[in-house]
Amino acid sequence: MPFQFAPRRGPLAIFGVALLCMGCGGGGDGGSNPDPLPIPQAPAAGTIGDSRLPELLEWARASQNLPAMAGILVRNGQAVERAAVGLRSKNAGIAVTTGDQWHIGSMTKSMTATLAALMVEDGSINWDTRPIDVWPEFSSVIHPGFREVTLKQLLSHTSGMKRDDDFFWRG
Repeated sequence: MPFQFAPRRGPLAIFGVALLCMGCGGGGDGGSNPDPLPIPQAPAAGTIGDSRLPELLEWARASQNLPAMAGILVRNGQAVERAAVGLRSKNAGIAVTTGDQWHIGSMTKSMTATLAALMVEDGSINWDTRPIDVWPEFSSVIHPGFREVTLKQLLSHTSGMKRDDDFFWRG
């Protein structure tokens, strides 16, 4: 089924980019993940409709060692360009396509990280801020294993928090 977008109103040319990753193991394995990979020099920026989206996606995919990535550029409610790069899994030789079904999940993680980064930029918090620094009134109920965890550790999946843990508050 093709993408359909509601038309936008107003004088501004609006475009959006949705990046999806297929098979991106989300970390959270108890802190054994290495530090995030450094971001290599990006290719020169393109313009909407210049057919460079596959090149830019490949740079993003390869720089973070992901099996695959897809993206779509939208302007004035219309898909201008779409692309998919990489393989369906790290162990398969089958290339992804724009017609594949992609799981769009955990989008709140990227939004939370974006808001946290804006707060760091604003000076409200910093990368070493701990939950107990923000909510000292909850110091008696914050799990002892998470009292010293920093924002950077939470956002880089190195906090020691397990994926899909049956964690509960103790108080």
